[in-house]
Amino acid sequence: MNQSKKQILIIEDDSLLRGVLRDELERDGFGVSEAKDGKVGLEMVSETCYDLILLDIVMPNRDGLSVLRQMRKFDKCAKVPVILLSNLNDPEKVAEAMMDDYVHDYLVKSDWSLADVSKKVKNLLGVL
Repeated sequence: MNQSKKQILIIEDDSLLRGVLRDELERDGFGVSEAKDGKVGLEMVSETCYDLILLDIVMPNRDGLSVLRQMRKFDKCAKVPVILLSNLNDPEKVAEAMMDDYVHDYLVKSDWSLADVSKKVKNLLGVL
């Protein structure tokens, strides 16, 4: 199984969580890039096409839903799959986000393990 060519972008303002996710996904053989907030993440998405994006919803400078809406305007990123991350269990935001055809999951940060995230990423990218 060679998923080393699969590139993942983590857009998350919590540096500890971002680092833990990066380490886990790199151990799984993925290439991982990081953005500390929505503004930086959107700049990265405008320059590079990723195979998958892990996107926090609540962040400084630009929230995840606005990043999602804006990145869908870039042709090269219009269909990139996204897994949303949040501390919030907000049904309205979940419903809004899930209207995007390429948002494949919504994870409340307190409800999952690294193994869960790894499995979801592998399933989504077809590398199991």
